[in-house]
Amino acid sequence: MNKIYKIFKNKIFISIILFSIVFTILAIAGCNLWFCIDDIGSILGGLLKKSSDFLKIFSTDCRDYITPANYKFSKPNFISALYRPMHNLVFSGIYYIFGLNPYVYYLVIIFFFALNSVLIFYLLSLFIPLSLSFLGGLMFAFYRNISWLAWIGILQDPMSTFFLLVTVILFRLYILKANNFYCFFAAITFLISLLSRESYIFLPICIFLFAFLILTKSTDSFWQKIKFSLNKSYLFFVTIFLYFLIRLWAFGITTLPRTLNNMFLRFNFLSFLFKPATNSVVTSQNVCQTSVKTASDILVKTNIAINKISFSEKILNKINFLLNKIYAWIRHIFVIDSDYYFSAKFLTFMLFIFFAAFIIYSYRKHKNLLFFFFVAFFACAWPCFAAYPDLRYINPVYSVVIFTLFLGIYFFIKEINKDIFKKTILAIVLILAISSTLIGIKNNFYCIKGVCRGTQEYRKTFVKFFENNKFDKDANFIIMAAPFLSDSQYIFQAFLDNLDLKVCCVLFATLAQRGVMGCNQDYRIQRVKYDIKPFKENNKLGFRLTSQDKEHCGFWMNFSLHPLKWSKEEKAYIWTKNLPEINEWYDFSMGQFKIHERLENKVVTDIAFIFDDGWIDENTVFVIWDAEKGEYKVLDKNLF
Repeated sequence: MNKIYKIFKNKIFISIILFSIVFTILAIAGCNLWFCIDDIGSILGGLLKKSSDFLKIFSTDCRDYITPANYKFSKPNFISALYRPMHNLVFSGIYYIFGLNPYVYYLVIIFFFALNSVLIFYLLSLFIPLSLSFLGGLMFAFYRNISWLAWIGILQDPMSTFFLLVTVILFRLYILKANNFYCFFAAITFLISLLSRESYIFLPICIFLFAFLILTKSTDSFWQKIKFSLNKSYLFFVTIFLYFLIRLWAFGITTLPRTLNNMFLRFNFLSFLFKPATNSVVTSQNVCQTSVKTASDILVKTNIAINKISFSEKILNKINFLLNKIYAWIRHIFVIDSDYYFSAKFLTFMLFIFFAAFIIYSYRKHKNLLFFFFVAFFACAWPCFAAYPDLRYINPVYSVVIFTLFLGIYFFIKEINKDIFKKTILAIVLILAISSTLIGIKNNFYCIKGVCRGTQEYRKTFVKFFENNKFDKDANFIIMAAPFLSDSQYIFQAFLDNLDLKVCCVLFATLAQRGVMGCNQDYRIQRVKYDIKPFKENNKLGFRLTSQDKEHCGFWMNFSLHPLKWSKEEKAYIWTKNLPEINEWYDFSMGQFKIHERLENKVVTDIAFIFDDGWIDENTVFVIWDAEKGEYKVLDKNLF
């Protein structure tokens, strides 16, 4: 019996059990997986075909791998670039061994993810009992929504987390053994983590703070603590500096003004705080007169009445806005699905208050550690602030959440004694932790299977199209009036087994679809109808697209929540404040377009395109989406 007991107390044995549970459940759930949007482009676009491609991968924004032949993403700079070269190295290795087998790519992703769960278990086991550590590792794996693992392009995320956790382990060994060897390799794994995904860019600040708050002696002076903390963390700051030099080499600063302008578009409060007035020499009296006259003109023209809002209503509106923002975060931390029901919001806030009180009480003798976890949480959460609290962007914070919770549980257990009330609280916390983990296993299993079914339906649209149509080896393609598809060129390359194939996509002829690229109206890509009519203007071929169901069928021109315009200089679409005017010709990547009708909800229902001659030849095949049947089809050349 003692031997069996020792086996179950062995960390390696428990690690194998934990890895097997996580990997097996996810492997079974995803066994019917095909590729999602962006996946094939992420693989083929960043493929290492020759030795010079290695340099290309380390100097390319990963978004450039998912654009068609007729445009690219706007030129990034060292701040705005999505720089993730490591996952392309892994993709290339898998491709040359297994080809485009989606299940193999998925197995690699969940391999890293399961390893991360084991590393969380190992780190927890350094401080708390093995049983709690095991629950922590299992909870880290399953309690949140991890359906995003079925997106092959997300390999960068578990890879980055894996190397980050290895960095933390090596740093601990460096502290314990005072051996610079461990610190040096920790800096290397940290750099690899950043080259996988930039999520943990603030790690040096966290290490400095940890050394300052936890590792220094209470008898040390402030400057002694600063010196000690810098000594323990400087190599990680050097790594960050090196990482920024690499980004600067790869992308430069030429488009930095556009990024700053995009920040003002993305975050309105920045305009209020930093943008100067357009005419600073105008007197305040002139400004007031101009404002009053402009306002009165608007009211006369539009016949709109002004409803005064009381001060109390303004306060309530501000509070409601702030609570909704906070709720968006809390519901992802506690994995609450409902956005709308008051009862769900109320219970979520009550759950948050309960756990916040539990954590604060548990850490009352470890305030510095709690403050460190608080800072670490926001250091990991910055992608959510840059974008929004989405499953993908919020993922880095979960390791901090799990650590904070389970160390808190351990501190609470140590002081529980025979207090019935404390035992009741502990039981509630453990029941919630265990039940959320078990429910998470079930929900994530079926969620991933659901994603798999969706990818198979996605695959069928292409299989049917390529089975029903045979193309010449010299064919090139133009896709328009179709659902949003970022990596269309690479999907066509994969099905036609031609990595040099050219496919163009008319971005401004994308069909509006609820839930895609900011479209929140009931627009569909099946069982609706639009007309497509060819025409000639100045001896150039054009097409006019007109919706026959304006409430459910239209074309979407807003991406990343903002309108786009074509930049000839960058050969890319860039953000703009203003929508195109009606009945005015504008440039797009392959010619010009004119909007004949646009609804108040920004959906375009009548638009014309003229193509420049350089994009069309005798081998050009026009591909459109049959919105009635919900499938791709080739546009009959006899029509034009």
